[in-house]
Formats: sequence, structure tokens, C-alpha cells
Amino acid sequence: MDNNSMKSAWVLHSARFKRSSRPAAEESKYAAVGRVWHIQFLSLLGVAFALLSLETSFAQKPSVRVVGVGEAGNEIPSPTITVAPVPTTHITALSSLIVFEENSQTLPRKIATLSAQQAKTYKLESVAYCTDCSGEMLNIIGKRMTTAPQENLVLSEQDAALKRSAAVSEYLRTVWGIAPERITAKVQKNIPKNTVEIRSDSLLKPLLGIDTMRTATPPIMRFYSTVTAREENAAQWAINIRQDGIALRSPISAAGNIKPIVDWKINKEKNTIPPGSKPLKISLEIRYPTIANERSEVVEVPVNALTTRATHCDIILPFSPNEASCTDAHKAALNLARERGILQATSKIAMRSNGALSSVPPGTPLSDSDKKQAKIQETLVAQRLKAVEKALGVSVTGGTTQPISVETENCVIIHIENPIP
Repeated sequence: MDNNSMKSAWVLHSARFKRSSRPAAEESKYAAVGRVWHIQFLSLLGVAFALLSLETSFAQKPSVRVVGVGEAGNEIPSPTITVAPVPTTHITALSSLIVFEENSQTLPRKIATLSAQQAKTYKLESVAYCTDCSGEMLNIIGKRMTTAPQENLVLSEQDAALKRSAAVSEYLRTVWGIAPERITAKVQKNIPKNTVEIRSDSLLKPLLGIDTMRTATPPIMRFYSTVTAREENAAQWAINIRQDGIALRSPISAAGNIKPIVDWKINKEKNTIPPGSKPLKISLEIRYPTIANERSEVVEVPVNALTTRATHCDIILPFSPNEASCTDAHKAALNLARERGILQATSKIAMRSNGALSSVPPGTPLSDSDKKQAKIQETLVAQRLKAVEKALGVSVTGGTTQPISVETENCVIIHIENPIP
């Protein structure tokens, strides 16, 4: 019985009770019976209203359950978020070569091109932590030339027409406003085909980024949400995440019915990592077009904030496709690490590298040509690791090297960790 039905029964009952026209003696006889029946009806009606109210109150309690997700994808029930600050230095060597597509004189598709308006707000900090800066080469050089008007650029290529050098010069002139007389182009036969070499020690100095990164473990929080069906669909849902009364991030929300499983990738959103040790308070809110909104009970997730135990440094050394020896740019990056006291006798050092990414889909049988190319890449990787190890002087610092496969193409990454006493 719904609310309208119970109201109608009450009106009908009241009307019948009032219409009695029996004589006084007979009325007195039936009055007591009528009053008892009236009281019993009211009691039953009250119970019905209470049950309806109880059913409504149960429907207004959505729930949210929180689990952690580890690096391997395993779920962690009743998780505690551990936050560790990691002082990090990022050094990236800049390649001196721009490789064009075969027989093309236009800028490679890999090069990130800006408009003159975008160049005005470009900041080197935005690319200081990139693993692969090759696409940003011309923007980095353009930015540095605008802030160092005394610096000039020399471009060299094999082709006597110098059309590729002209494309580089044109971009720097039209987007970055670099005067043509500051750029010199010349023919040099030992430059690889389809390639422009850039010469300038100061304009090609390594990129340097310094920051204190914070990492959370587990790196992902997973929310399982349950909502009781109502007489109308939800207009919007939101998962609220707060610490010490302050929202860590804008609610995870969307229009329509709730998603039963939602992931919060904490380390992908560095600004949302919990800043303190107080527990997180997580709740689910459901909003409806006309009926009352619903909110779950608050779920608490403990947070453990650690102190700094080590400093970290990543050195990125890009290589040209067939290059295996260390260049001046690589040595400049390693020297910068030494100058900043990053390379120490007690440093823990690991190196990881990869050649050119294979165009063969995983699981596809390799042809003889593919196998030959794979062997060439394996040889290049080994040669690059050996060359960097020699330039790094690992045996002098007491560190060790460990090759680790990564997705970054034609690049060696050196990771250095220094414990804090």
C-alpha cells in the first residue's frame, strides 16, 4: 500500500464513522465497538506508514567499498596508503641530430610545432621531465635563443641544396622570431643522409629538472559502489575524497547511473597524493532529478606518510638510430651529474636501454629479415650500455649496471639512487 492508498482509506473510514444516524441508545451500544475498531485501524495504518518509511530509509543508503590495487594488478583489501617523498633530479641530454623522413625536406612529423602565439608562453619546465625530448628539440633551441641573443646556430647536412636546413631555419624564424643572420647552414658530407646536425654547445646543454616527487603505495584505489534501484534514474553520481576536511581532488563523477567499479590512479595525478597522515574519508553521493538525494556512510582509509630516505636522479641519453658511441651531448649530461654531486662512491646505479621499437606485432612469427634486424638492435643495445658504462666510470664509483628493457626508443636511461644518512 502506498501513501495515496492509505490516505484514501483514512478518508473513507472517517466519512463512514461520521455518518452514523442510529438512535441514542443504539448509538451508545455501537459507539464503544466503533471506537475500538477506529483505534485498531489507526494502529494498523501507523504500522504501514512506519514500514513504508523504513523501506524508504533503507533505499537512501548507497554504499562504497575501497580496495587497493598493487603494481601487479592484485587487489589489496583494507589498504593503507603509504606516501614517500622522493627528491628527484632529471637530466636529459639533447641530441644534435634531426632525422627527416626518407627523401623529405619538410620537418619530421615527430617534431612538435607551435604557433607564434603558443611560443610566447612556452616553458622549458614543461619538458624538463620528458623521457624523449627529440620532438621538442626546435622549441627548446628556439626558447633558448630568445633568452640568449648572443648565441648563434650552425646547421649542417649532406645535401647541397640545404632544403632541410632551410626548413629548420624557417621554423625558428617564423615561430620564435630568430633573425636569419643568427643561423648558418653549410654542406658537410659526413652527416648521415636525411639528417640535419645542429651545432652549439650552449644551446644544446642538457635539460635539468629538480623536484621532490611523492609516490603513493598502492598506486591505485578501487571503489566498488552499490546503489538500491529507485523509482527514477540517477541524474548524477560523485565519489568524494577528503583528508582533514579538505577535498584532495574534484569528485570522481559523471551523469547518469553509477559505475559499479571506478579506479583512482593516485600516482598519475601527483597533485592528489595525500599531503598528511590523517585518514582519507571517502563517500558516495547519488543525485536524482526530483526525489531526495542519497549519500553513503563514510569509509576511512589510513595514510602513512614516510620521511625522505634517498635522493634519486634519472639521466636520459638519446641515441640516433644506428649510433652506439657516447656523444659530446651524452658526456655533458654525465658531467652535469658529477658537478651536482649526484655520482657518488655509494650510489646505486641501474641502466636500462632499448633499440628501435619493432614494427612486428607481438606473437607474429619473425621472418629472416626481422630476425636479422632484431639481432642488430640487440647488438646496438649492448654496445650502448657498454659505452655509457665506460663514460660513466661505474667501476670507479662502485656502482653496478643492470640492463632493463623499456619502451623508450633508442635511449639509455641511467637511474641513480643515493641513500640519505
